[in-house]
Amino acid sequence: MHERHDKLVGDDYEIVPFHDLPKPYQMAVAWYMAVNGGAWEDVEFEVPDFDGPDRAESLKKGLEDALPLFAERYGDVLFGVASVPTEAVKASVMQDEELAADWNGEWDRYHAWYASHANMPDHPRDDRWPCVLSSWESETFQDGWHRFHSYCLAGDADIPVVFYPAQRHLDAKMAAPGIR
Repeated sequence: MHERHDKLVGDDYEIVPFHDLPKPYQMAVAWYMAVNGGAWEDVEFEVPDFDGPDRAESLKKGLEDALPLFAERYGDVLFGVASVPTEAVKASVMQDEELAADWNGEWDRYHAWYASHANMPDHPRDDRWPCVLSSWESETFQDGWHRFHSYCLAGDADIPVVFYPAQRHLDAKMAAPGIR
C-alpha cells in the first residue's frame, strides 16, 4: 500500500497471514493473484474451458476448491485487513491521477458512468470480498473496482479492503506480542 493510502486505514487495520484470512478475503486475494494476475501461477485449479455467463461462477468454484492449496503454498504471506468508510474511499478514488483528470472530482457523474458501462455484477451483501488497495500512488485500488462500485450502489457505509503491508505497517502492528 502506498503512503497516500495510509490515511484511509489509519491505525485501524490488522496484519493477518493468508491462511488466517476470512474465506471471502482469501477468495479475493487468490482471484487477484491467480486469475487476474500471474503471481500465484504455481497452484493448479480448475479453469473452465468455455466462455459465457456461467464462466465466472465456475472459475470461482474452482478457486474455492483450491483454497487449501493456496493456503499451503502462501499461507504465511502477510496481508493488511481493514474496513474503510465509503466516503473516504470515494474521496481517495477521485484523487487518482486518471480519474482526477477525466472527472474533475465529480464522484456522482463518474460512478453513474462506471455503473452503466462496466457490465458490473451485483455483489452480495454477506461475505463481501474486499477491494485490493494499490501499491501505487496514482490509483486507489489494484483490484476490486466492480466490487467497490457495487458496494457504493448498495449504500454500504464501509468498504472492506486488503493490502500488502509495508514495513511501517508490520512495525506498527507486530511490535508487541499478540497485537494484530
